[in-house]
Amino acid sequence: MLDVDEAFQLALRRHQAGDSRRAAEIYRSILHQQPNHAGALHLLGVVHQERGDLEQAAACIGRAIAVDRAKAVYHNSAKASVG
Repeated sequence: MLDVDEAFQLALRRHQAGDSRRAAEIYRSILHQQPNHAGALHLLGVVHQERGDLEQAAACIGRAIAVDRAKAVYHNSAKASVG
């Protein structure tokens, strides 16, 4: 079994390769272990954005921002998820 950091890197590679379904599964697995993993929250939100589910995107990205307000990329994604 992969540790959280390894799983996150695998999910990121799957996401970058266009396999957002598998990436989302891994992000969710990470969040099951660490509910406040800001990176997984953010990128799961990005997957939702890509699928057009802006409500879920905003919820995930909003949670990522609540965990780590200093990440500008989270704020940029939040702007994109509201239209």
